[in-house]
Amino acid sequence: MPEDAIAEMYQYDREALNSDRRYYTHTQPFAGAAFCCGDDEGYEEGRSPLYKNCLAQCSVQLEIHYSGCYGWLEDIDTPALVLWLKALSDDDLELLTLIVFDGRNQSEVAREWHRSEAAISKRMITLLAAYAQEESYNVSENQKWRIRRMFEQGRPNTGRMLGYRLKDGVLQIVPGEAGIVKMIFNDYLSGMGRNLIVKKLIRMGVPTLSGGQWRESTVLGILTNEKYTGDMLLQKTYSVDHLTKKQMINHGERR
Repeated sequence: MPEDAIAEMYQYDREALNSDRRYYTHTQPFAGAAFCCGDDEGYEEGRSPLYKNCLAQCSVQLEIHYSGCYGWLEDIDTPALVLWLKALSDDDLELLTLIVFDGRNQSEVAREWHRSEAAISKRMITLLAAYAQEESYNVSENQKWRIRRMFEQGRPNTGRMLGYRLKDGVLQIVPGEAGIVKMIFNDYLSGMGRNLIVKKLIRMGVPTLSGGQWRESTVLGILTNEKYTGDMLLQKTYSVDHLTKKQMINHGERR
């Protein structure tokens, strides 16, 4: 099967599943795919409702389930995919199964079975990577939209900080912890350095929010947290892109 025929076949599947409400009743478009391969010389090219019989006759079967195709580019060395590539290179796999999932609840939406050939080989990985990249972009855009709406509404982007807990979208004071926060600020304003504050907290047996050891960086994080002064600075960092997810400090690049 030529490479352009494979791409055309999957484009057809994508458009059909997005438009056919028998398969897909949600407003969210195509969400992801899982792929299964098997060997069945008796399977005719094209789609067949007798897929159970076809799969039963497969001597070699390998399933790879990625409900949203997340991480295909990063995870191509996973054991399952390595086995799959080896089976493809050895011409052991001829039956390809596409399983489409709902991206929100990961439930199965539809299945399509196709006859594949040895000519597919590793070029299929390019197709899978393209699916993964597009889905990763869609997920990233959805998350950006949600975060922007949250910022516009002035909702806190943190649920845990010493002295506060987020409840019903509002930061509420935790009295016992709030006293510790006040003490830290008062000690610092009176001229006590971070190192002395750390020693005092350890001597008092005060636990950190995570239950770990007090450090100067922990105290500095509290002293420089603008939320303790009544302000709330949002979008301090941003992701460079949806693939690397590298975090950068926002100096005004993102608004």
